[in-house]
Amino acid sequence: MHMNALLLTILLTTIAVPPSHAGNKKKKVKTTSTSLLSITGMKCEGCAAGLKIELDDLSGVTRTKIDFEKKLVRIFYNTNHVTLAKLIEFIEQEDAYKAKVVPAKAPKPKD
Repeated sequence: MHMNALLLTILLTTIAVPPSHAGNKKKKVKTTSTSLLSITGMKCEGCAAGLKIELDDLSGVTRTKIDFEKKLVRIFYNTNHVTLAKLIEFIEQEDAYKAKVVPAKAPKPKD
């Protein structure tokens, strides 16, 4: 009888006490963003292609689209891994390039 009580106590203790790591997990929310940048200093299609390859290889960047003729770069990125400021800094590490955020157009007010 004493053994049954001991086993019951162990079983109830195991069920009632959560593991020590329960509740310690921090859930990272994946946050994606898209930014449009105006780039000066791209002199040819090769410059644009090279910049695209470098940006696509950067941690946190999921995709880039470059319009060489309009001198625009659209960057899709995970804000948990890279910030817009870091992206601009990365682009401007090449002395030839300058990057500037193109503001989103504000919606027209309704009459």
